[in-house]
Amino acid sequence: MTALSTPGIVHAHNLRFDLATDATLYPDYFVYVVAESDDIVEAAGYQYFPSSAVRMEWLEKTERTADDLECPHSVQFYDVVIDGARHARAAWSYEDPLPRMQKVAGRIGFWQDVKVG
Repeated sequence: MTALSTPGIVHAHNLRFDLATDATLYPDYFVYVVAESDDIVEAAGYQYFPSSAVRMEWLEKTERTADDLECPHSVQFYDVVIDGARHARAAWSYEDPLPRMQKVAGRIGFWQDVKVG
């Protein structure tokens, strides 16, 4: 498990989840590296990491919603779960992307609680 004890340390091309909800109560909270790679693809305003660079053991597939089923790229969302903290639908992949999004096939995108730095 990769944990950084100082959230101010920035590693190039890391995805990190801040697990503390209040830094004043938890001044030494940990930042977990969820993905790390120099091979990042940007598409539609999001950064996509190769699945091989992602701690997939921390990702749990979610059930597809009606909106998910309407996605033309066959989206699959994941909850990111680290030490019991669940970040709902914080990651996704396109299982069958159309040509315009083909460059993100086999990659994982992140949002919400995620900091890319």
